[in-house]
Parts: sequence; C-alpha cells; structure tokens
Amino acid sequence: MTAAGPAPPGAEVEVLRHLPVGVYRTTPDGGFLYANAELAAMLGYGSVAELSAVNTRDLYADPADRVRWQSAITADGRVTDFDVEKRRRDGTSIWLRDNARAVRDASGAVVSYEGAVIDVTRQHQAERELRASEARFRALVEAIPDAIFLFGPDRLCQEARLGGLARSFPPAVRCVGASFEAIFDDELAKLCRAAADTARDGGPVAIEHVTKGPHVEAFFDVCVTATEGGGALVLVRDATSARRFREWMVRSERLASVGSLATGVAHEINNPLTAVLGSTDFARELVVQCRVDAEDRVARHEPAFDQRAKDALVRAEEALDEVLQAASRIADTVRSLKSVAEPAGEEQSSVVLEAVLETAIRVVKNHIRHRAELVRQIERLPPVWGNATRLEDVFVGLLVNAAEAIEPGRADQNEVRVSAREGADGRVVVEVSDTGAGIANADVERIFDPFFTTKSPGRGTGMGLAVCRSILSSVGGEIQVASAPGQGTTFTVHLLSAKTAPAPRPTLPATSRRRSRGRVAVIDDEALVGSALERMLKNEHEVTVTQSAQSVIDALDRGERFDVILCDVMMPVLTGVAFHQIVTARYPDQAPAIMFISGGVFTDDMRRYLAQIPNVTLEKPVLPGTLLRAVAEQVERARV
Repeated sequence: MTAAGPAPPGAEVEVLRHLPVGVYRTTPDGGFLYANAELAAMLGYGSVAELSAVNTRDLYADPADRVRWQSAITADGRVTDFDVEKRRRDGTSIWLRDNARAVRDASGAVVSYEGAVIDVTRQHQAERELRASEARFRALVEAIPDAIFLFGPDRLCQEARLGGLARSFPPAVRCVGASFEAIFDDELAKLCRAAADTARDGGPVAIEHVTKGPHVEAFFDVCVTATEGGGALVLVRDATSARRFREWMVRSERLASVGSLATGVAHEINNPLTAVLGSTDFARELVVQCRVDAEDRVARHEPAFDQRAKDALVRAEEALDEVLQAASRIADTVRSLKSVAEPAGEEQSSVVLEAVLETAIRVVKNHIRHRAELVRQIERLPPVWGNATRLEDVFVGLLVNAAEAIEPGRADQNEVRVSAREGADGRVVVEVSDTGAGIANADVERIFDPFFTTKSPGRGTGMGLAVCRSILSSVGGEIQVASAPGQGTTFTVHLLSAKTAPAPRPTLPATSRRRSRGRVAVIDDEALVGSALERMLKNEHEVTVTQSAQSVIDALDRGERFDVILCDVMMPVLTGVAFHQIVTARYPDQAPAIMFISGGVFTDDMRRYLAQIPNVTLEKPVLPGTLLRAVAEQVERARV
C-alpha cells in the first residue's frame, strides 16, 4: 500500500470526498494511508498528495498533544471530541476536533488509526475572546470600590464582592448563603427586599441610605436591579464623600452670598448702630440732668425743677425706645445673616414660607435697593414641606442673581418682584423676576448645570443655581426659568404643600397667678452679658452670676441645686456642651435645668449635640420678655 494507500471501494470514496469533514487513515508512526480533499484544504495543502508527504507528528502545534492523543487512543481504543491545535502549511494555526479509533489485526496489534476532524477554530477564538472578556470584566469589577451582591430568587446571596466597603459588611464568605437581614442593617434590608420586588416588575430601584454611628454618619447610594429567574443584583456605593462635597459646595455658595452681601449688611448694621450710640448718649445726658436737677431740688427745696425733670425723663424714655428699635433691627439683620452663613441640617418638616421669604428679602434688600425697586406680592400661603434654612439659601441665591442682573444707578427704572401664591394643583408657587439684561437663548438650557455661569470671572462659582435645584429636588420641589435677552428673567419655584404643621415645643400654659421665684445660675464668659442677664432676672428670681462653668459644678458638688442654669454655649475654658455632659454624668437631676443661651455655634459636632438633647436654646440677643418667660416656664417645670 502506497503513502496514500489504496482507495476504499468506489462508493465509499465518493462519499468521503464530499463530506464537509476531514477524513484520514494513518499508520501508528504517523504516516498517511489515506486523506480526503477536505482535510488537505483544512490544513492548507494544494492536494492530497502534498498532504500525504507530511508526517502527522509534524502537524501538531504542541508535540505534547500528539503524546496525549496517542496515549488516549492506546488506552481506550478511541478518542472522542479531542480538540487539538495544528499547524497549516503556511504556519498559521487551526483548531480541529478529532474523533478516531485504533484498527487492530487478528492478534490485537494496532495497524492503523482512522478518524474524522472538523474545523472548530472559530469556536476556540470565540471561547478565547470570551475568556478575555470575562477577565477584563472581572478586572473591572475588582477595580470598582462598590460592594456588589447577587441574590437568587429565594433572596439568599449567591455571590458577594465587597470592594472598598469590606468594613461595612460581614466577610464575603459569610455573605454567600445569607439573607438581606444578615448582611444589611434592618432599615436597608427592608428597603432592599421591597426594592427587589419592585425591580422585578419594573426598572432598577435607587435607594439613599444613611447609617448613624455615635460620632459619624455614612451615606450610601444603593441600586437594586432584577436578574433573570427572579433574583436581584444589589450595588452599594459609599456616597459619604460625594455628600460631604455637596454640603461643602452648598456652604461655599452660602459664603459667596454672604461675601457679596457684606457691604449691604454692614450698611444695615451701621445705620441702626448709629441710632443706638446717638440715642444712648442723649438718654444718658438726660438721666444725668435729671439726677442733677433732683439734687438741686433737694438742696434748694424748689418745686420748679419738677417739670424740667419730668420732661427730661420723657425725652430719655423716647430715646431709649429708639435704642430698642434700632437694636432690634441689628438683631434681625445678624439673625438673618447667621441663617445664611451657618450650615443647615437635613431635617425636613412643615415650613412657614412667608417667614422664609421675609428673611431672604431682609438679607438681600440693601443689595437690591441701589439697583431696583423691590415689589412683594405674597399671598397667605399654606405651610410647605422642606428645610427652612435650605429654602432660605434658595431664595437668597435667586434674589442675589436678580439684583446682579441689573446695573446699579437706575433703581427707579427697574424692578425685582417676589410673588407667592397657592397653585391650582395644591403646590405653592414662588416667582422671583427681574427687569435685568436677561439670559441668552443658548445659555438658558445650561443655566442649572454645575460650574456654568454667565457672570464675569471672579463673580460666581457657577454652582448657585445647581445647588438651588438640588435643594428643591430633595424636598420634592421644582424650578424653571424663563428669560430672553433684554427682557429680564423669571425663576419659578414649585413647592409641595405640607399637610400638617409641626407641633411647637410644649410650654406651660399662661396663667394669671404669680410666677414662682426660682434659683437661677447664669454662666457667661462675657461680664457685660452676665450683668445684663442679672438685671433682667433679679426682680423675679434669686440670681447667681459667674464667668466660669466650673464654679457651678463646684456648687453642685457642695450640694447646691438650681431651678435654672442659664449657660452660654461657646466659652473658652469649658464649653456649654462639655458642662452639660459633666452635669448629666454627675447630677442627672440637674441636667434638665440647663438652658443654653447662644450667640452662635462654631462646630458641627456642637450643633448636632444641641439638636439631639431636649434642653431649650435661646439665641442672643434675647429680649427681656422672652428671657423672663422662658426662665419662668423652666422654674415651673422644675417645681412640678
């Protein structure tokens, strides 16, 4: 038999010649006994004769594969679906799937191998690309700092990858097989379970979640997506940095607003302050004159001085009334400025929108008065849902923008209008409009984009309107703009109406009976403030004044007790918060007696602490009537 061997019978040859598979018969040492044209074409040879001159061992890309193939066929007498890489005539690779058997003689010795192969190169390329894609995907997933959890239809975790959140969840090996409740905290587990059911019927469900520890808060964005078969994919992203950045941007916008309003605020303070100084000095001279007149009258026994003294006292009373009015204006201005500059919490409740608008107008009115006339059209409004300080941020920003759209010097020809009404859909609608330069049509669509501004360099961060929209979105509100060059601009804000107003802080009902005289300790590091508080209180209470919180702690150590401890918050040695913590630990019965009085809190920790305790906080400057009423109520509570 030649290298190609004698051909099989005619019918068989014809069939093999046209099969779309490579057919071969070889000797045990690799020589070809037969090969069809399809096999020659697969391997890149021009004819069967060319292929027959090649030993099959030379066709293997890896000689070890020939050893494995021969070992398998020797042991089992056949090979099935044996995939092997071979070299074509031009040196390129081809993957063949081989099915072959050993042909034996009467004594059982192998005399030849015969088999058939098919080209599976594309399949192997696809598998190789799939493995590469899986590797890239796995590398991508491993690089993501988010935590990823795959839950089955039974709501048990099938796979977990914790990324950068390993400290927030149980180890990944413990997550597998666990339920939502075993992996997440109670609130998030409940939300994820509900979201998984919702995602199964609709699209992905997004969740904002916050976990609160004793000293820190962590924020998470969670996305729940349904998977085939009723499972759920839960992706958890640490949003703390993003939330902190957003808060920083909001605070930056507040400070930018405060900076742009500084000149106007100084004007608002200096005008009434001039009245305070002038009227106080005048009243002092009148009182001195009354004293001199009284001394002269006593010395001379002359009644003619009575009318002169009476007139002087009347004028002194009028002057002091003006002092109080001017001081109240200063207090209102400072209080409004503080509400803009201080950070706001995230708490949402029922808000009296008229008060929010009036505060914003008070802060910005001097900024407006040199540019335009301010027009109010504020109807009686229902309470709205939101955060009062954050809403003040929105309207201060809109009013500042309205003012700065108008050049100074033509106030009688321009107008900034604030209108507010209840809309037909039950929402509250506020419009802030101006007769300024307007916004170019190309810029209107981008006006709410972060860092986009139409102001000249140095006059804006480009975050003001983006922050406004973010604040309004967080309380279910909306904002739109309508503007055209030369025709002014109108911003329209829609706010949800609150169904019920928040309950006020409970106080004792007013009664006509005589107030109880209490024992009051006043702690304030400013001696002038302590003296003023003592003058306000001493006619109705027994008052002890000190500049040191430690002296009150010492008094409590000696067994003394107070009905009210009026304590400043910010003090250089022992703060009001530290004092409250010490008293709470040592003398818990006296902790409710502490009433804070504050001119401003400088740290976020202190703000959170004061918000979490039930003690009353009075803001400086406090009017005598307000102080006496609050102290009297506290005394009554202490005596119950």
